[in-house]
Amino acid sequence: MPLIREQNQSYRRGLVLGLTMAEVVVLLIFVLLLVLGGLFARQAMEVEQTRQRLTLLQGARAELARISAELGRDPQTVIQELAKAEEVRRRLVLVEQEADQLREFKEALEAERPADMPDRPLPELFRELVLIRDAIVEAEMPPEPTKLAEELASAADAQRALDVFKDQGVAGVAKENERLLREARNLKAQNASLRQQIGPGLDHPPCWATPEGKAEYIFDVALTGGGLILRERHLPHRVADREELPLSGIVLEQQLTPRRFLAMTKSLYEWSVEKECRFVVRAFDLTEPSDKDGYKRHMNALEGRFYKYEERRESFPVTSLQ
Repeated sequence: MPLIREQNQSYRRGLVLGLTMAEVVVLLIFVLLLVLGGLFARQAMEVEQTRQRLTLLQGARAELARISAELGRDPQTVIQELAKAEEVRRRLVLVEQEADQLREFKEALEAERPADMPDRPLPELFRELVLIRDAIVEAEMPPEPTKLAEELASAADAQRALDVFKDQGVAGVAKENERLLREARNLKAQNASLRQQIGPGLDHPPCWATPEGKAEYIFDVALTGGGLILRERHLPHRVADREELPLSGIVLEQQLTPRRFLAMTKSLYEWSVEKECRFVVRAFDLTEPSDKDGYKRHMNALEGRFYKYEERRESFPVTSLQ
């Protein structure tokens, strides 16, 4: 009897243990099925998303082919022109933002204008204020109003004394008078150019301008695949003005890397900064249509030194690139 009882107990323990293991196996299989189902669902979703993107790309390709067929142009050229159009649109957005800031600044200045101040164009007032400030700084006058008035009175007395004693030669007076006349003509032309500006983009007047206020170009600049080429413009009436410019280090008719171009034109740019104007050049694009990065790199170097007008009606003949 004890032996039979022990066998029954052992059988019961084995039966309970067997049922427990079966349940564990069933649970593991169920979990694995859930994981596999999730993976299959995710893969199916990715396949569907890929199929949708492929459909969109095929539609875009077909539309591009249709547009290219209508225009009779190569699809790659159309893509490049679209990219340039997007770049122009982005720049226009920036220009509009700057225009809004300038309008706000002008409104703020108009609001602060004293009642007894003459109603004159702001560019003209800015020019006069800048000239007065430069004269005060060059003369090392004190900034306090009372002392400044004393210094101005003393300067006026000195000027009257100099007028009495005209001991300088006639040639020197004539040369200085000619220089002042040229400077006056330039200032008058710059003011006319400022009055003609109807939008932002030129925050300084051109250093050289016609009597009608239009910018006069100092150089023609070609943008090539390897750099920039400077070419002097034939302006007989600017011979004396050109002699006063720091142009001795500038090399013409040679292909220059952007770094050499910036270093070579640094003195001329600093001269324009000191005079609070900017020289304007005509820019000619000689880069390949596919060389968009080279065009941007060379144009950035050009815009770092000059204002530019992109010439599209004339050509820039290049015999050889050194």
